[in-house]
Amino acid sequence: MPPESAHATCASYSRVTMARNSILVAICQNVRTSDRGARVIEALATGIPTVLRSLEAAGLPPPMFQDQSIRFTVILRNAATRKTIRTPLTTSERRVYEVLLAGPASVLGLEEQLGMKAYTVRRILRSLREKKIVTQHGGPGQPTTHEVADVFR
Repeated sequence: MPPESAHATCASYSRVTMARNSILVAICQNVRTSDRGARVIEALATGIPTVLRSLEAAGLPPPMFQDQSIRFTVILRNAATRKTIRTPLTTSERRVYEVLLAGPASVLGLEEQLGMKAYTVRRILRSLREKKIVTQHGGPGQPTTHEVADVFR
């Protein structure tokens, strides 16, 4: 069964064995390509574990999964392009940071994506700004977004 939150860890997706659309899976399990006769779906629950092993073997960071019910996104990062965060982050700070790696977000957007209350998101963002990991754009009376500081992308 897919993880409950919009943001999931690699560990939670490496255990997922349930398809989103079981009817489509049942149909595609019996369909073969016309050119080579290969199965359209090679095997259930093999894709993500294969990607995780390949990234680890290449020395790359694990992917970030964003499951938003109607859309599933996997973000792959190049370890060489990002400065390492030396300051320890709480679990909540790490979750916000990983969502912001995908791009700027508002408090409302983070609240919806992470399932956190607005005051919790603001507290975490304040902490990440103090640690110089996140920057804020906008302010009182203006649309406000937050993003990961350039050196940590």
